[in-house]
Amino acid sequence: MNKDRPFEISDALRQNLQVERVDSQIVQDIANMLFHYDVLPSTDIPVLICWFVGPIAIAVENLSEQLIGQICHEVLCRYLNIPQEKNPPVQILRSAWHSNKYIRGSYSYASTASTKHDRKQLAAAYAPDRVPRILFAGEATHQQYYSTVNAAMETGIQAAKTILSTIN
Repeated sequence: MNKDRPFEISDALRQNLQVERVDSQIVQDIANMLFHYDVLPSTDIPVLICWFVGPIAIAVENLSEQLIGQICHEVLCRYLNIPQEKNPPVQILRSAWHSNKYIRGSYSYASTASTKHDRKQLAAAYAPDRVPRILFAGEATHQQYYSTVNAAMETGIQAAKTILSTIN
């Protein structure tokens, strides 16, 4: 989106923002911060995935699924210059990684300034007396498969094995 030109909110969206008591600035923020759209090709049903990063990803969790779907649809239609009436969203499913009590986080990604040494340091156990007291695992700590489920699983298994070898 063009950050120099404000996103023009439709009357229908403006009305829904008022009904849900949401500041219209959130639409501008989403339009400017929408990170990525993906199409899920593995199903017979067309699925569109919208990715958000940073503070706006947390803010999106506080919006209704209907409202976030409407915002994403309008932004995409404006970007592609297609009528909003064409192919409206049928169903919206919004994840809530930040507020989920079992996850409390989000997708991780490497900074362009990070190195393999940084990941090794992040994965290093806290062992003040040469006995691992605190271990770290997860997608951000894997040396090769960073940001994947495989990385989270492999590093979790390795940490569990370390714990077992320490207590046995």
